Amino acid sequence: MWLNNVRITVSGGKLTTFRLIALDVLRMCQQLIDFELDMADDTVFRTATPNDATFERLPSWLQHRLKGFYGKRLDALLVIAKPDEIDYVGETNTLWAELRYACRFEQVIHLDDLLLRRTRLGLLLTEGGLGEAFAPRIKAICQSELGWDEDKWQTEAERYRAIWHRFYFLPAK
Repeated sequence: MWLNNVRITVSGGKLTTFRLIALDVLRMCQQLIDFELDMADDTVFRTATPNDATFERLPSWLQHRLKGFYGKRLDALLVIAKPDEIDYVGETNTLWAELRYACRFEQVIHLDDLLLRRTRLGLLLTEGGLGEAFAPRIKAICQSELGWDEDKWQTEAERYRAIWHRFYFLPAK
């Protein structure tokens, strides 16, 4: 963006923070030049409590984490969550509902998108999350939300395991 012959560039940070930084820059520019900026719907963080009663039953530290991470989209996560998905995935701080949310709203194309980039569970769980303890539930969520049939699941699981073993697993001695 050009401002009185000065170029302003916003770069760096993760994509999730890039938007916040850009909005801050626009607010500052608005003070220097006269233009209208409607940011009524651009609030990312909010202090209002979600409408879903499930939220009140969560521990306060988890409420805080979810509000900070999902902001105004927290209601969407709570609405799509099945009753047994407001539970942790193994010993992590990630809820099963967060996998469903990622599949539905965060453009998951491959299993590695879900487990390594959207939720990071592939870095925290044994066997990258595809061991006996977690694979059936992950499969059920992917099939339900992404429309994967058995063949697609098997293809994605094989692809994911190859990526995980090559880039995220301890090397063989």
